[in-house]
Amino acid sequence: MWELPFSRFVKNLRNGFHLISFKVCFGVILSELNLTTERFKLSL
Repeated sequence: MWELPFSRFVKNLRNGFHLISFKVCFGVILSELNLTTERFKLSL
């Protein structure tokens, strides 16, 4: 009886975690790119 909702909850939790970590990685990459372009503009 508890089996199905719990596994669904765990799956949702895992998906949410993947989404959050993906957003964090994406944000880090974007900020790195911004820093690089700023340095490039300054060097020009």
